[in-house]
Amino acid sequence: MASSSVNSEEEQSLQECEQYVQKHNIQQLLKDCIIQLCTARPDRPMTFLRDYFGKLEKEEAQQMASQQKSSLRSESCEDEVSPPMNPVVRDRSRRGAISAEVYTEEDAASYVRKVSGNKINVVIPTFSYYL
Repeated sequence: MASSSVNSEEEQSLQECEQYVQKHNIQQLLKDCIIQLCTARPDRPMTFLRDYFGKLEKEEAQQMASQQKSSLRSESCEDEVSPPMNPVVRDRSRRGAISAEVYTEEDAASYVRKVSGNKINVVIPTFSYYL
């Protein structure tokens, strides 16, 4: 029984290791490194490997820095473009007009409501309101 639990622990550890290698693309990274090593065939392979991985590390750091800058820029652009959280609702800027005319009693008695286009012309004795 003890051997089966040890085997399951080893299998779990192996799976975790495989997931780590896949997540960080280690296999492809090492393959590319070995190809570069075999192509260059340096006299001091360890120095070559150190320099190779140092170069990769610098490139990765530059990529991360540029991604952070671009994300900060996009966030600041979004802040500039997006409306404020509590926007002020403006009233309709439709201008109402009132014109005064003198109407006779006959005009008031024969009052007719007129609708023209998108305006309603309401004639009330003594005043006309345009809504």
